[in-house]
Amino acid sequence: MRHLQLLQLKEKQMQEQKQGIAVRLYDNDKYGTTYGKGIWHRALFNGSMDVDGASAAYLTDFLNVNDWGELIKTPLQVEIVNNILNDEQPPTKHQVFSWLQRYNRSTKMKGYVDGFVRYDMSNGEMLVYIKDDIDGYEETWRLNARPCRKGTTNSPSILATNKELQKTW
Repeated sequence: MRHLQLLQLKEKQMQEQKQGIAVRLYDNDKYGTTYGKGIWHRALFNGSMDVDGASAAYLTDFLNVNDWGELIKTPLQVEIVNNILNDEQPPTKHQVFSWLQRYNRSTKMKGYVDGFVRYDMSNGEMLVYIKDDIDGYEETWRLNARPCRKGTTNSPSILATNKELQKTW
């Protein structure tokens, strides 16, 4: 069975999601600029994710599907990219993708975890898949992202969550 079909099956089985999630995306002001000879900032958005009960946050860099596919590091990532590219509904120019980095705030350590995020800029749909062996969970979320009002310099551009916003993230 293909990986995306497994994700869809798992999503159907989850009537009530056990863990809350908040995804924040920030416009990457450095997008399109260079940081070395011929080396470009390619992420359209940078972001962070917090999951209830997780011991760390997750960091994201959203790229177009071609640039995203060039950053493959694990066999599972190869499978994910192949399934997305060969799906009945291939990626559109409005979709951006990100691998996930686990970020421990206390130790400031980063490392890749199994999972990805797909954000469709045309309709705000976001698909998040995380398999975190350290915290011992595997979860899929389908979220609706919404643009945020411009506030302080630390305000996200886009927010997606499955929780009420009364809670402090």
